[in-house]
Amino acid sequence: MNDVETASERSGQTKWAQKYGRFYTLSIVRWLAGIFGELTDTKGYETGFETLFGHYEFFNGYQVDDAFLLSRKRWPL
Repeated sequence: MNDVETASERSGQTKWAQKYGRFYTLSIVRWLAGIFGELTDTKGYETGFETLFGHYEFFNGYQVDDAFLLSRKRWPL
């Protein structure tokens, strides 16, 4: 970066990449958490699979809507 214009452009790009990069990453994590949650929730109540009981609760924090994911600057984990 040799001038102010390039530095200003890069700061805008960085802000966009942080917001939407986080959103798309957490969207994939939300999808995987939903799959894992359904599998462990249904199997956790069957006989012989007691070790899976309650594991879905660790991923409930990812089950939020898109507006919440876009509005967060940090993810509270």
